[in-house]
Amino acid sequence: MKNNNNRKRSPARTVTAEITDMSNLGFGIAHADGKTLFIQHGVDGDTVEAKVIKECSDYDVARIERIISPSPFREEHPCPVSGRCGGCTYVGITREHELELKRRTVGSTMRKAGLGGLNVAPVLAAPERYGYRNKLQLPIAVGKDGKAVMGYYAPRSHEIIPCTDCLLQSPVMSGIATWLCEQIGRRGITGARHLFMRSGTDSRGEVSLAVCLVSESRPKEIEKLADELLSSFPSVTGFLLNYNTADTNVILGERYELIRGTEYVTDCLCGVDFRISPASFYQVNRGGAELAYRHIAELAGIRSGDRVLDLYCGIGSIGLSVTSGINDVSLTGIEIVPAAVENAVYNAERAGFRVLEREELASASGRRAAYICGDAGNAEPGDYDVIIVDPPRKGCSPELIERLAELAQSARALVYMSCNPQTLARDLSLLQDRGITVRGDITPIDMFPGTGHVESVVLLTKAHK
Repeated sequence: MKNNNNRKRSPARTVTAEITDMSNLGFGIAHADGKTLFIQHGVDGDTVEAKVIKECSDYDVARIERIISPSPFREEHPCPVSGRCGGCTYVGITREHELELKRRTVGSTMRKAGLGGLNVAPVLAAPERYGYRNKLQLPIAVGKDGKAVMGYYAPRSHEIIPCTDCLLQSPVMSGIATWLCEQIGRRGITGARHLFMRSGTDSRGEVSLAVCLVSESRPKEIEKLADELLSSFPSVTGFLLNYNTADTNVILGERYELIRGTEYVTDCLCGVDFRISPASFYQVNRGGAELAYRHIAELAGIRSGDRVLDLYCGIGSIGLSVTSGINDVSLTGIEIVPAAVENAVYNAERAGFRVLEREELASASGRRAAYICGDAGNAEPGDYDVIIVDPPRKGCSPELIERLAELAQSARALVYMSCNPQTLARDLSLLQDRGITVRGDITPIDMFPGTGHVESVVLLTKAHK
């Protein structure tokens, strides 16, 4: 048997390349020696000297050795760890170009799926590029020297890049993260895995901020740590422990322990206050979410007397936002996370809805809602005027595609909000095969400025014969 360790490697080669495009992972795209070249931190419009660091059968990966001619879209990157972290793939370019790249991402994804006839509208974007994240998740490691490290994983590795003051997160979270990192090391706390934080501001302007330490076990003197945290940071309204001993990349375990204060935060979105528990999904960018939800309301055109189905409803944020101000409306929400369903019931009642059993909705009037804890793919048949679906990144299950095609036969509007252009394109193709077609434009939403992620909202209806 040959020893592969003795195989000779070809020396790394250097190429001069003109970058013509960018990927949503932050790689400039060029061509050299008959192959596609992905260049780390490259920007379209750059001419660079790059060293090939990885060779594959149909593409190569390279890093920039020298920028010969910079792109007009380049701007100074304000983050000191951007070269190692890899999270903010679009912060080193102009804001206008970032939005155009995201529009192009959605358009090219549709074309690759055979949906080139669909028009992609300009991106809707809130003005805040930094400090918009209301949720923070930082991995924790403790070195042999006893010092704790918090930050973000380097791309495709388990190395933590120290960073507690990311430009994208709420500034108040930075001070808390730095303080807790120091305390974990100073107190010799072991078993800490992640720091999780969420903040909100309600309609009265009151701020709430919940801090959750994810740990394998209960640290000693955790109550003393909690008291000092709340004393040092008056904006903190609750401190929790989350227990997670599983050897997986899932951040949160199933069991929580409230140490001090309250586990919930409350945030005002589109004029409606929402209670949010730690395990519940909530958009991390309030400004972006409001743009998206108002656009959904515009597309849905909900009228008095309408029956609305809200799939993957979470804490009820989309359904309650788009029905705000309508005095006679029936709202059915389906969500698989029990804690989120509890939040949705509370939020609906606070918004003036009567929460009933599903069977009671048809015979009742006024603002009424029913929330069902279950898989959206198992949604029961029914007659709805408006259907809203906001699935996770994996998109709709085959069962849900079939159910949507059935439900859309009697619905006036089906509005799909997606956080993944690839699965959106797949699902639009599947629905089109079943007679459900896009009406109007696909509208990208910049929910995650500085990153390569983009959301989309699109209206579908039954095809006219």
